[in-house]
Amino acid sequence: MVINKSNKNDVIKTFGDPHSKGITDEDTWIYVERRIEKGAIHELGKNKITKNNIVKLKFDKYGLLVSKNIVDKNAMKKIVYSKETTKNTKTKQSYVEGFLSSLKTKMYGRRGSENKDD
Repeated sequence: MVINKSNKNDVIKTFGDPHSKGITDEDTWIYVERRIEKGAIHELGKNKITKNNIVKLKFDKYGLLVSKNIVDKNAMKKIVYSKETTKNTKTKQSYVEGFLSSLKTKMYGRRGSENKDD
């Protein structure tokens, strides 16, 4: 792919449809290549990632390629990730936890009301 020469159609012919597009920008396309092979017997058959490449392509409003960024397996090892976690303020429980909690409340609520009537 050649910057300022290739367009979206050229990319689709070569790579196919993108694996993902930008969250806020439909003109950012992301392709992922990942190959996993079985490890050696002395590694107890553990899977080994042999290729893990990401290509990020950016297009202008006319569909012309304006930038490309390739991140390979070795470069990913150098990426520093934040250790902070994001708290979900909408739901503190998963759906299953909420369902089970609701069920538990209904079960014990009925028992409590049955005991009052006795």
